[in-house]
Amino acid sequence: MEDFWKYAALSLVTVILAAQLKTKPDMAALLNLAACAMAAMGALGLFAPVVSLLGELETLGDLDRGSLTLLLKAAGVGLTAEIAGAVCADAGCGSLAKAVRLLGTAAMLCLSVPMLEELMEFVQEMIGGA
Repeated sequence: MEDFWKYAALSLVTVILAAQLKTKPDMAALLNLAACAMAAMGALGLFAPVVSLLGELETLGDLDRGSLTLLLKAAGVGLTAEIAGAVCADAGCGSLAKAVRLLGTAAMLCLSVPMLEELMEFVQEMIGGA
């Protein structure tokens, strides 16, 4: 949890520095992007206990590793799309920000296809079809 506070402080310092760079919006956008990248790398470290717990759940519940992997991928895609969209919006590219978020949504839907196929097979088995 100590890392969270470090990255939160980094974010606040970045906001202050970016405010000082109002006359150079391109430099402010690059500073913002660098701080977002560092915070994202820090978030990966914070996810380590969650990944460990999912591994234990997988073992205890005899769960399919692919399903848990898909959940983690979907979370990563969603967070990445949200951060990238926010950076685009901060740089004044609102339409690009919306497009990046839409792309993230489409990628998550594509990731969900195998799980939906498994669900369809399960339902067909339950109702006696196929």
